[in-house]
Amino acid sequence: MIPVPDALLGPLVCGLLWALAAAALTISVRRLRATFAPARLPLLAAGCALLTALQSLALPAWPDGLSFVPCGALALSLWLGPYAAFCATATALTLHACLWNTCGLLALGAVICHAAFLPCFVLHPFCFLTLAGPRPDALRTALAACLSGIGATLAGGALLLLEMRAGGTASLPPFAARFVPLCLSAALCEGVLAALAALLPHRTAATGAPSVRTTAAGLLATAVLLCALSGLSPAGVRDGLGDAARAASLPPTAAVSEPHRAAARIHVFLATLRAAPSPAASSPAANDLRTLPADRGAHAGRALGMSACAFLLMLAATAALRPRRPREQDGRS
Repeated sequence: MIPVPDALLGPLVCGLLWALAAAALTISVRRLRATFAPARLPLLAAGCALLTALQSLALPAWPDGLSFVPCGALALSLWLGPYAAFCATATALTLHACLWNTCGLLALGAVICHAAFLPCFVLHPFCFLTLAGPRPDALRTALAACLSGIGATLAGGALLLLEMRAGGTASLPPFAARFVPLCLSAALCEGVLAALAALLPHRTAATGAPSVRTTAAGLLATAVLLCALSGLSPAGVRDGLGDAARAASLPPTAAVSEPHRAAARIHVFLATLRAAPSPAASSPAANDLRTLPADRGAHAGRALGMSACAFLLMLAATAALRPRRPREQDGRS
């Protein structure tokens, strides 16, 4: 996943993608309430916490060292299904945008469409299931998941360039020269994550699937480990897409529009609440995103707090997904 600053997209493009993300989220919640097993709801909360911790990492891309953020939406979709994975990914992305300034608030709809909608609703049913076939073995399943993860990220990158072009950005070739290596590195990371997620069911098939509580506990333990590792990220203070835009001297898109000014004011308010400076909020024309804590312990602590917030928030949300029991008749006339 590649975080997107507000300044790279026009307000009309952001509005359309916000509408698409909201419609997909509404449909996903309704399908979850109708089809998702109540016993698996703790897995959904633990998966959301895991994605939140995973997105706290910032990995360096080759060869420029620009940073990208792993997402894991397709990996979770292979475990829990596309509707549950989309809800968990959208929740994690929203928490990061609001509490950590990982992406712009206007561009959040675009990020949700790139990082959650494409993997869960396009690549999973049309690419992964087609490549895996009706009776897949472990190797074929892993290869299909890897190719689907790579394809989802590359498709999201291509759509981002088209959205920037539609928003009025003219000087795309210099930016694309820095953007392509960043997108390829992110695609390779998503492919590896999806392949690992696809192999786990085959490894547990012989010994029997673990219980829901055991799986949820394992996901939460992995989330805690990822939060600890996020403080060691060498690229943790860098903004890959913003760096690429500044290196290419890319002018901001619609920087003086009223929606961008409103998003900048919201960023200022959120930065005040978390007592941290927000470079994107300082100016609606900025191509900057987040400023992460210089202290590695503070970085890991904030990531752990966000993961715990995601877990509790998803637990509260999934309580509404449980089917309501009909009231028992007491037999009194």
